[in-house]
Amino acid sequence: MKITFDVESMSLGEVEQFEEISGVDITHLDGGALSVKAMIALVYISEHRQNPEYTIDDARRVKIMDLQVDTPDPTSPETADS
Repeated sequence: MKITFDVESMSLGEVEQFEEISGVDITHLDGGALSVKAMIALVYISEHRQNPEYTIDDARRVKIMDLQVDTPDPTSPETADS
């Protein structure tokens, strides 16, 4: 399962959900390591977009070995001008 974390593609409601689930202010993410709660939040938001029946407990059951998180660096030349 590949999760792409792109803040600009998230709705305000999704950002709010991310912050509530993870306990992390989204502006404090820097493309580095993510906490488990942040990973759960990202999996949940990503999968819930495609399947409204997907739950936070479904996200908690995802195995770390099955997870690939792609966090674009907002300061890189490829994403800074997007």
